Amino acid sequence: MDCHYCHTPSRKFYCCRCLNEKLQNHHIDIDPVAADRDRLINQAAEYTTQTEAIRIVIAERNRCRARIKDAQNEKHRILKESDAGNE
Repeated sequence: MDCHYCHTPSRKFYCCRCLNEKLQNHHIDIDPVAADRDRLINQAAEYTTQTEAIRIVIAERNRCRARIKDAQNEKHRILKESDAGNE
C-alpha cells in the first residue's frame, strides 16, 4: 500500500490501488485453502457414493431380519394357540 491515506488508523475506505492490492493478497492466501477444500469435498462425495451401496445392503438385511423375527413370533403365537386348543 503506497498511499498515505490507507495507512492512517482512522481510515474508513481504501483507495482503488490499495484495495486491489489487498484483494490480490487475499486471493493469494485463499487459493491454497480453496484447493484443499475442493479436494476434501471431492473425497467426501466419493466416500459417500462408495458407502451408499453398503448402507442399502445393511438396510435390506435389517428389514429381512425384522420380517424373520415377525414370522418367528407369529409361528410361536400360532403354536401356543394350537396347543391351547388341543388341551
